Amino acid sequence: MTIPKCGIIGLMATLFFAGTAAADQPIEIRLPQLASIPEYTVPLLELALSKQDRPFKIVLPENSKDLTAVEVMEKLTDPASSEFNLYAAGTSKHYEEIALPIRVPLVRGLIGARINAIPKGSQNKFLPVNTVGDLKDMTFLQGIDWGDIIILEGSGLTVKTARKSQLYPMIAAADADAYPRASVEILSERMEYVQLDYDIEQEVVLIYDRFPFYFFTGKHNAELAEIIETGLVTAYEDGSFIQYFRTHPMIREIFTELNLDSRRPIRFDNPNLTAETASLPDYYWHKFPGEAE
Repeated sequence: MTIPKCGIIGLMATLFFAGTAAADQPIEIRLPQLASIPEYTVPLLELALSKQDRPFKIVLPENSKDLTAVEVMEKLTDPASSEFNLYAAGTSKHYEEIALPIRVPLVRGLIGARINAIPKGSQNKFLPVNTVGDLKDMTFLQGIDWGDIIILEGSGLTVKTARKSQLYPMIAAADADAYPRASVEILSERMEYVQLDYDIEQEVVLIYDRFPFYFFTGKHNAELAEIIETGLVTAYEDGSFIQYFRTHPMIREIFTELNLDSRRPIRFDNPNLTAETASLPDYYWHKFPGEAE
């Protein structure tokens, strides 16, 4: 399913919710485009909501594309703001404190499988890399206040930050050695930044321990969180979540084009890992080669 870049996405379920005064009112979900991978998350959200007997509508505000994560979270968690009521992003302890996480990893941990965008012609720098220590002479790019920063810096790596729109131009200009991107993002971003001259590193995958991509909502939207969580859990239980994941073109593409399971894994401790996320069932996570069963 291709999601348009702008405007209102007319995704309506012709279902009815029995037993409440709001039965005929659709659930309106306003999801910012920033970081949300709408081509994957919107149909998955549809799937989850289809498990509920209530109509729904999903909106992707056009003015959300260049906000920072901090700006989105401020709007999401403000009861006085109606601009957004759902966000899909990599988690952090801070996010889980200020917002309400829906604790079903949307891409089975693949948001924590990071592939590096690198300056053109710099692949040889990564040929001897086998451990985190082999990366300590390099500089890594990240967006302002992104959850990766504490993981990378916590492992002794050097991080330079900027707004998301500036990061690919910076790596193309060799302003850093690497720009780690989620495996589920880097191929679509290559099309978005096709005018820039940079490479996708071919040898390694940086794996953040249990780094999920969650839906978040404000704490004042607990009913919405419950509806979505119930739908996602139901989809896992009836097999439709795994079927969606395994057959989605984006997921199939990243395993084939990025050779995801054939790369040398460089594993990072995750200081952002909360007890709640650490205790999630193992079946929610993709197992990379060499990981204990």
